[in-house]
Amino acid sequence: MIRKDYILRQIGQILEALMRKFSKIQSGNDAYNPDEFQDLYQKYFNKKRDFFVALSTDEIANFFNENYDSGEVFARLQLLAELLFGEGQVLSNDILQIKGMQILQYVIEHSSTFDWDRNRRLSEMKNLMAQQN
Repeated sequence: MIRKDYILRQIGQILEALMRKFSKIQSGNDAYNPDEFQDLYQKYFNKKRDFFVALSTDEIANFFNENYDSGEVFARLQLLAELLFGEGQVLSNDILQIKGMQILQYVIEHSSTFDWDRNRRLSEMKNLMAQQN
């Protein structure tokens, strides 16, 4: 239980740092570095971004269920969703943004815990994508 709480807290901190990073990039206070983002996929998921882009949402969920403890799967999926969506925003890449939204939608539909923040975030993602197009 302590390990699970620690991992979930770490993932939450990573999510917060990612959001700050994307905000700085979009405001022009930081530069986009593709290698830095590839490193994040490798560090947190042991795969490259393209691995996840090529899979369906169900296949991604199966990968996470096979490779991570059940108590951290949804938090890790949410981290991946934010990483894909944020990078898609920076690059104006609809494929990455849609994949991120699909993964977050999966988390919302399959998690046994209702989370207002997840629902709010999915609405924000949809609005941001609509504004960009």
